[in-house]
Amino acid sequence: MQVYVLTSAISDTVNTPVIATYDDATVLGPDAHPSATLFIFTTGKHLSYETGGQVLLPSWRDDLDDVIDFEAERRINIPFAPYKQRNATRKTQEYNAAYGMDQANWPPDAVAGQNEINRGWNYVTQVRSASNSLKNTAPLNPCDDSNWPATIPPITVPV
Repeated sequence: MQVYVLTSAISDTVNTPVIATYDDATVLGPDAHPSATLFIFTTGKHLSYETGGQVLLPSWRDDLDDVIDFEAERRINIPFAPYKQRNATRKTQEYNAAYGMDQANWPPDAVAGQNEINRGWNYVTQVRSASNSLKNTAPLNPCDDSNWPATIPPITVPV
């Protein structure tokens, strides 16, 4: 479940007003809700209704690790979608089978292709490192961009 709340209203002690909720299958652009933070939950157990509308309960912090994991996955998949990750793994195996493990023996196009693949895996490592750190520090807004490495340009896996 996708839950959007105003970034300025996020609280860990009182109910936070919800701007909108969507099921997992709904795809929205990054500018769909300006000034909002997207939290992803497996269920709606942290949502309730008040007189003013739907709210996010402070209990969302009980599942903070899940929120952080979903955010990490979302950030990784923007430039390096799962199908690209699978293709990158396959391509690396092809390079190793064709040219050996020592990249000094690879042709320039294979080295360039592997460098692009490595750029994706390096980003994955950076996001996972940030995720692990956030789980230890429990920031008020674990989805804030300042907590994460800058998104990289999309990975292009060689054909």
